[in-house]
Amino acid sequence: PKRAQHVALVDAEVGMVCMLYGCKTSIDASQGCGAEISSMSTVVMMNCAMAVFFMGSYMVTVPLLIREVYGGTSAQLSGVNTANGIGLMLMVLYLLRLGYIRRQGRALILAHAAGAIALATASLGLGFGALIVSLGCWGMSGGAAVTMSRTIMQEQAPPDQRARVMALFSLSFMGAGPLGALYCGMMVQWLGPETTLLVNATAMFIVVTLITAKSSLWQLDSGVSDG
Repeated sequence: PKRAQHVALVDAEVGMVCMLYGCKTSIDASQGCGAEISSMSTVVMMNCAMAVFFMGSYMVTVPLLIREVYGGTSAQLSGVNTANGIGLMLMVLYLLRLGYIRRQGRALILAHAAGAIALATASLGLGFGALIVSLGCWGMSGGAAVTMSRTIMQEQAPPDQRARVMALFSLSFMGAGPLGALYCGMMVQWLGPETTLLVNATAMFIVVTLITAKSSLWQLDSGVSDG
């Protein structure tokens, strides 16, 4: 059984890499490999990482954490989910009030970094109250990340390719999500839910650091100011 689990985990990781490369290649092929396409490819990579490390944690690791570490039931799980949803909603409302964000790449990178820190805090076992606060902050960072990533993709995509690019963008998230759930389930069985959350947060922070260092996303400037 352990050998079969390891094989399944490797298959999931290979499938994730192949899907990520396929999405990147399709986007790059839409209109060459200019700066705009490079920015979109970077966002797709971050989207896949978000699906694996964040969505997988939300779907699998957090419910197991509540049951196995805090001895919680569906009531505690619903409280955590509510806190996460409220955080997301508050961030979206704040962005609506704030208006247009010119440095969308920086906002996306900082949102993912903040999300990784919030998820790492949730893994520290500081108590159920601290868990709710951490996952509420995680929801806020998720609201900013999803909004910024979609904004970048829609603005950078060539008008005649926008529908295709957004379809690939959605595929990168929804396609990597189940792989992330499988990966997180196996990691929890191997390391436990708290360590798995910390590993996922660290992995996401590494992805953000590498993308910041190796891409032009941090310098992305829409060139449009609000008002």
